[in-house]
Amino acid sequence: MNVEEARNIFVEFYSNLPLAVKKAVKFTLANWNEMKNIPLAPQPFEFTVAEAKSFLQSLSALPTDARVEDKIFISKLNCAVATLRADLNVWCELEDFPHEEWRDIAGYEEHYQVSNYGRVKSFYCNKVTVRKIIRKPVVIKDGYIQVSLAKDGERKCVGLHIVVAKSFLPNTEGKPLVNHENNDPSNNCVWNLNWATNSENQKHAVRNGMKKIGCANPRAKLTEDDVRYIRAHYIPRDKEFSLAAFSRKFDVGITTLKRVVTRQGYKNVE
Repeated sequence: MNVEEARNIFVEFYSNLPLAVKKAVKFTLANWNEMKNIPLAPQPFEFTVAEAKSFLQSLSALPTDARVEDKIFISKLNCAVATLRADLNVWCELEDFPHEEWRDIAGYEEHYQVSNYGRVKSFYCNKVTVRKIIRKPVVIKDGYIQVSLAKDGERKCVGLHIVVAKSFLPNTEGKPLVNHENNDPSNNCVWNLNWATNSENQKHAVRNGMKKIGCANPRAKLTEDDVRYIRAHYIPRDKEFSLAAFSRKFDVGITTLKRVVTRQGYKNVE
């Protein structure tokens, strides 16, 4: 069967498809450019610490950012690193992982370094020796990892993902946020991070189910049927079908209803 034959079969039987399937097809076509970039679901790889180190050692190099086409490979790589990160003895005692690269943290040269694995080391100095200490991850709200940096008696706390991105990823467009490609805030490997605008960050969260919009939002007062009813029956300044009337009927603010009828809100409802 070639493409044209498949298209003809689809067109022939489209009118007989259930309404839910038609809506799914329409939604897919309307959002194709966004949906085609959704990464594959992580594979259920499992590693022992020895297997994880062996896998990493077998690689010729590590990815430098999130733009890697082979999502299966990235899933396997992330699983290997997660195996090492889960064992703090391994994470903190090994001086270097396979293909690990260390760079000075800007503003804290000779004090701290960060690696492409998202590890941080500090330098303890006295008159005799210099000790390198791998820092334990400090998990804060929502699973993000924070690093505490001190110099000249002043201490500063910053997100580890920001430190890694500033050290390894060029930000030529001056984007303000750092995005976790696989939505795991504990994974601060350089290949899991990218610079993003606020809009790109929000779209990524919606696309990957991290942020609920429209009727899917737990705080939403309107159902999909409510939205369709309002759009179909809205009549400006009408006694029964105006925004004010709908506000009383559905216990929803007029600003929200304006966004419904202008399709600025609840965009996912057809």
